[in-house]
Amino acid sequence: MWLYNVVNKTEGLAAAAHHGPKLISLDPHYFVAATLNRDTISLSGRNEPNRTNQLVRLHRGYKMKNETFEATAESGRGQKLDTPLKYQGEYSVYTSPDEIRQQNDWPSDNEILEYRNTQRKLAARNKALNAALDAAGIVKPTIENSENLRLNGMVKILMASGMSQDEATDTAKATLKIA
Repeated sequence: MWLYNVVNKTEGLAAAAHHGPKLISLDPHYFVAATLNRDTISLSGRNEPNRTNQLVRLHRGYKMKNETFEATAESGRGQKLDTPLKYQGEYSVYTSPDEIRQQNDWPSDNEILEYRNTQRKLAARNKALNAALDAAGIVKPTIENSENLRLNGMVKILMASGMSQDEATDTAKATLKIA
């Protein structure tokens, strides 16, 4: 069974077919003739010029999965926000590589080349930066070698448990024996 979905999200188009051209009605006042190609269906119609020659994606039983996310922004558009802004959204994810190919969303050879070369450049850049930092004697701070890192980490934990910044700082300094 083939499912047809209009790319521009025109509602109401759902048809099932096994072979060849079909006549599909998008709404009571608009009819299209669909010609089946390998991966798409070309639509031609009349009465609404902005809908003619739309492409419809062809699915073979693949169904994208919707996922939601929640996040908090402390800055946006180059400005620090007075209060953190919570927001949420929804997006569709592919469930298999075959689905990506079926949707004609597989990266082109140039996109793959650019992606891999960017990865390699970033890895080489990080390696060179680490070598330069090591040569300059700059040690990466850890909780074992940085008093400030230990203090800041403990202050965050204490504030998350409900203490004010001042209380958390005083408690952390006393606990860590920092003057």
